[in-house]
Amino acid sequence: MNIIDIIITILIIYFLFRGYKYGLINELVSSIAIVLSAYIAINFSVYAVQYVKDSFNLSVKVSTLLSFALVFLSVLTSLKLAGFLMTKLFKKLYLGTLNKIVGSAFGGLKAVVIIVIFMFESERFSVVMFNVVPQKYTQESLLYSELNKLKPLILNKKNKEVFDNIKELVKKETEQIKKTIE
Repeated sequence: MNIIDIIITILIIYFLFRGYKYGLINELVSSIAIVLSAYIAINFSVYAVQYVKDSFNLSVKVSTLLSFALVFLSVLTSLKLAGFLMTKLFKKLYLGTLNKIVGSAFGGLKAVVIIVIFMFESERFSVVMFNVVPQKYTQESLLYSELNKLKPLILNKKNKEVFDNIKELVKKETEQIKKTIE
């Protein structure tokens, strides 16, 4: 067991405990909330720019950034509140323990997915830029080789298309925001 195995183990244990602590509903909501908040803020914050600009007498650049932040935080807070209320409902229905146990499993699964994506990205960038993770450590690691077997499952062609579409959307919307700022 080397440093990579220790880091992977710590991350998985952390996400397992986090999943147990917050439960499935909050784990799902927090995972979805960030992506959905960013998507909504990217696509709809432009409608708030003029209002913010006029209300606070700000420049277009500052109004654009503030509008994005306001929409993002509003959606994120609303979704988190919904998750909190759903968790309370589960507790009232005596499903709190089930929520925590399944949340722990979901947390562990989320950790594995994040680690596999990081492994893929670090390998991709090590070819182009620099070695993020020295090859010696990855070859000696027990968990790295096992998680590496999950890459085709997690990063299959369909999932890769989804990731690429998200990256393209973010890139396109970032360029649109930059044009609005200028």
